[in-house]
Amino acid sequence: MALKVLSGAFTADADRLARFEREAKLLASLNHPNIGGIHGLEQSGDTQALVLEFVEGPTL
Repeated sequence: MALKVLSGAFTADADRLARFEREAKLLASLNHPNIGGIHGLEQSGDTQALVLEFVEGPTL
């Protein structure tokens, strides 16, 4: 699994938080062998993270 983290500095910005949540919903709606799956949207304190399928390869 891989995590994409939105730090606490950005979760205080309602627009960025909404964009992050939209990204999670959009990824959950996609089903294609070349797109890693999403396992969830998690929150711990002021930090939010997308839990994603880990795909080996170079960093984007």
